[in-house]
Amino acid sequence: MYFLVSIFLDYANFIKYDFEVVDNFLLNPEYDFNIEKLFDIEGFINSHKVEELFYRKFFHTKIFKNFIIKKIYPISLEDKIDILYFDERIVDKKNKNAFANSQYTTYLLSI
Repeated sequence: MYFLVSIFLDYANFIKYDFEVVDNFLLNPEYDFNIEKLFDIEGFINSHKVEELFYRKFFHTKIFKNFIIKKIYPISLEDKIDILYFDERIVDKKNKNAFANSQYTTYLLSI
C-alpha cells in the first residue's frame, strides 16, 4: 500500500465524475468502460513526468477501474472505509513531508 500511496498522492485531482459510466458499471459489472471517462490519464502523466508505459498499463487494469468506481460511488460501508483509509494514508504521507503548520488530521488512522 505504501508504494501506491507514494505514487498516487494527488490522484483525486484527476478524477472525472461521470455518473452515467458509473451507473452502467453498477448495473452490469461486466461492462468494460474506458477509464479515460473517469480519470484524466493524460493530465496525470503530464503533471508528474513519470514512467508513461507503467502508468498507462496500470490505469487500464480492472483493479484501478474498480478503485475509481469505489471512489466516485462507494456502495458499501467497506468500500467507504477502504477509500477513506487510502486517502488518509495519503494525507499522512503529505503530513510527513509538510511543515507542521500545514498538517491535517487523519481521523481513521488516529483510532
